[in-house]
Amino acid sequence: MQDELKKRLGKDILPLIPKEGVVAFGSGSTVNEIIKTLGENPKEFRDVKFLSGSSLTSMELNSAGLSEIKFMPGMEVKLCIDGADQICSEEPHHILKGRGGALLREKVLWRASEKVIVAVTEDKMVSQILGSIPIELDPFSLPHVYRMLNFFYQDFTWELRRHSTGLPFYTDGGNYIVDLHPSSGLGDPHGVNYRLKGVTGVVDTGLFTDFKDVTAHIAGMESTRTLDLVM
Repeated sequence: MQDELKKRLGKDILPLIPKEGVVAFGSGSTVNEIIKTLGENPKEFRDVKFLSGSSLTSMELNSAGLSEIKFMPGMEVKLCIDGADQICSEEPHHILKGRGGALLREKVLWRASEKVIVAVTEDKMVSQILGSIPIELDPFSLPHVYRMLNFFYQDFTWELRRHSTGLPFYTDGGNYIVDLHPSSGLGDPHGVNYRLKGVTGVVDTGLFTDFKDVTAHIAGMESTRTLDLVM
């Protein structure tokens, strides 16, 4: 059923994609379905250049026959299309991303884009952020970041993300991911994001706050609804 909902999102969002200019894609399974939908008629988007938020998204764009370009200074990005792990259903609509490991590049593309569309299924809507919060950090800084986490968040647990082989997970930018586990739902995502980014060595977090011109397309069992996010 989830696959069918994601395919519907692809069809719903297709008419909203400009036919020229630069369009960015984040990453994730929903984004992949949208790219596949575009790839069914790549000639329709021959005047569009695409930016990718991850190496996996780049592979999807290539498979779909869509033209990827490098992110360059002065580039105007008309639209970013992305997914999300969680979206707060009530204002402020804080968003959690990065459980796939691409949070930094995704956040850069959000900031660089005139508008953002977040495509999710209804189960991604939550009353408050729950579960692990990804933190991207420079590998050298890991001991210091651990020390600061122990100082600020004694009621949280955390762990370095690793592959099944036990080796550390590296982002496309060569950074580590530490997954922070709150003891309960996150009551102040904006404040947590601000404090974590103030720790030397932390590159960014999976908490997306303070964005403008973001619209969620939410696929339910019967239909897809839209929600202009107030962050």
